[in-house]
Order: sequence, then C-alpha cells, then structure tokens
Amino acid sequence: MGINIKEKSFVSDSSSLILLAKTGLLSLLCENASLFITQTIEEEIRFDSIDSRLIRDLIAEGAIMVMKIEENDLPVSLHRGERSAIMLFRMLNADYLLIDDKKAALYCKRNAIPYINALLVPQYLRMCRIIDEQTMKQKVMLLSEIGHYAAWIREYVSENRHVF
Repeated sequence: MGINIKEKSFVSDSSSLILLAKTGLLSLLCENASLFITQTIEEEIRFDSIDSRLIRDLIAEGAIMVMKIEENDLPVSLHRGERSAIMLFRMLNADYLLIDDKKAALYCKRNAIPYINALLVPQYLRMCRIIDEQTMKQKVMLLSEIGHYAAWIREYVSENRHVF
C-alpha cells in the first residue's frame, strides 16, 4: 500500500499531537493534510487517555503515518521524540514541522529549520477553508489556555495571519 500524500505534509512531535487532539483539531488536520510521525513519537503516546486513544485510532486508520527512521547525531539536549521529528522532517522534505517543545523550537530557529506550533494549526485550517474565522479564534484561545504558551507566542499568532 502506497502513502497517500495530500497537498501539504506535516511532521509532528507528541506534544503537538496531544494538544490538537484535546481541541478537536487533530482529525481535521488529518483529513486535510498528510501527517507523519516517527515510531519514537508513537511510543511516547502509549499512555491511556482519550487523547492518546484518538491518536492511536488515527494511526490504525492510516490517517497518521508512522515512519521508521535511523537516529543520528542531533544534540542530546533535545528529547528523543523531537530529535526524531526533526530528522523525519528533513528526510521527507515535509512542508511543516509541527513542534511544541521549547528547546526543539529554539534548535530549529538557530538552525534555520522552518517549524510551527499547534497554536498555528487553526490558522492553517482557516486558510484551507476548513473552519470559519470564529472557530479559528475559539480554537486559538483554547490552545492558548491548555498549551501554556508564552505571551509573545500568543501575540505573534494573533498578529500574523500570513504564516502559510
């Protein structure tokens, strides 16, 4: 069975998956983009919760594609899941690296690796006409509350509508 590549491709870390699952955005993203994770990230979501069950169901349905990759020499200061996500992003030449870990985001910024966080996914879905403006604002607010984002990140998202 071949991989069904939709118009845009995302590689995600586990924290982004969980945030999107908690807000009802993960299924919408999977329906409208190709979403990839590594086996390492799949292992990180093995705990038993409603969110992890949704993620596992999406994996079982093939809506989230799990890829095996070889670990390499990215800094050990990054968690294993984030390292694997960065490597998979590079390997696939994906459109977006979806990462919500501060250390990993700083690493990406220093190394010119384009990335977004879960807080920007509602904007992407709005741009694709999947959700309306009001829903986008509600989801951004909900993600802001549960994602513990710094004020400057929340301000950036509210002021910048042209990331995608």
